[in-house]
Amino acid sequence: TIINKKLNDNTLDKINEIKDAINVMIDDIDSFFRSYLESKEMSGNTATIYPATSLYNDMQTEFQDCHPTLEDLISSFKSLQKMFLFIIENQSEDKKLKGTGLIELMSQFSDQIDILMESSKSNDYLSWMKYFHKNGTSSINYLYKNVGKILFEKYFSYNNPGLLCSATLTTNNSFDYFISSIGLDDFRCEQEIKKIILSSPFYLEEQLDFYSFKSDLDINSNEYIDNISKQILEISSHFNKRMLVLCTSYKQASQIKNRLKPQFSKINKKLLVHEKGRSKNSLIRAYKSSTESVLIGTMAFWEGIDLPGEELSILMIIRIPFSNPNDPYVRYVNERFSSKGENGFNEMQVPEACLKMKQGFGRLIRTEFDCGIFIITDPRIYNSSYGYRILNSFSVEAKPYQHFSTILNNEKIL
Repeated sequence: TIINKKLNDNTLDKINEIKDAINVMIDDIDSFFRSYLESKEMSGNTATIYPATSLYNDMQTEFQDCHPTLEDLISSFKSLQKMFLFIIENQSEDKKLKGTGLIELMSQFSDQIDILMESSKSNDYLSWMKYFHKNGTSSINYLYKNVGKILFEKYFSYNNPGLLCSATLTTNNSFDYFISSIGLDDFRCEQEIKKIILSSPFYLEEQLDFYSFKSDLDINSNEYIDNISKQILEISSHFNKRMLVLCTSYKQASQIKNRLKPQFSKINKKLLVHEKGRSKNSLIRAYKSSTESVLIGTMAFWEGIDLPGEELSILMIIRIPFSNPNDPYVRYVNERFSSKGENGFNEMQVPEACLKMKQGFGRLIRTEFDCGIFIITDPRIYNSSYGYRILNSFSVEAKPYQHFSTILNNEKIL
């Protein structure tokens, strides 16, 4: 649409040339990735029901069976980039062209080509392929390994003053994990880092009750989902207040929905579930329209939503939000810690999960007038070596419970 806009003749000739080059490029890219998938099929990587990842250090080796070759594809990228740069440098002031947004698109694409080329040559980037035979998709991915290094080099090394403030910067009353994640422990900083932890402006001990499920159930079992679904039904029906249940995946949300939907329909109670393709904002609007609704949310609901007062009375977290151990960056970090004789899970994933738990917890008490019930149902809180670190992330002491009746019997808060 943009390319076919009415432009001056000289520009239009160049645009048509770019258009032809783009069509050729699309065909080449399609062929390149299809041949990549075919090479993975030959290696037997087709059985997984989830997208697979392949970390690589050498692009030439990773794509050696692709056609067109990687060199030819990069050459085509660079030719297209030169065409874009010609337009950007020579026609950027053309009022008709500026109004199409084409200049901005060309600039962004050119920048991405530069980053791709840089990532292929630099050890500072983590590169991997993500592919899924089920729907025939694949993608090239790259990520800067040390974000803290960038922050330090671009900002902190210039002795810029700064104030870093949030309710989710500490784990176990320490800033160590956060300071490490932004690069201030690996690099020499001339300025003194002043640290202060301020107490909450809320009277949390009086404003909420905190319960943690003590059970021997396997969190990955159907029995666990059955139990949690029963808890949601009984607790929400007893208090008749709005309830938010935070999951860590669409699969969990769907499993709970399948168990609860028939029962909620019988009692005419509104059940809302965040599924792929459903709008977060529309779900929140529907949730607010009923005083007794239950919303099953995924990671999108752990932060960035404000539900003060009676908009949220009961918050349940059903699983500690650990990062996916198969995520390429997590695997890279774990290997880096292992090389130093340290445990990546304890040093990164547990502190990161603590911060995410605090982020989710922050959905409940938004003002000094709010009150509510906070429930963690993950049995690993009491059955693991790291559970106490999760509990210590909160300024309110958890009350262990083995049956939901313990929560129903407490009418103090709601």
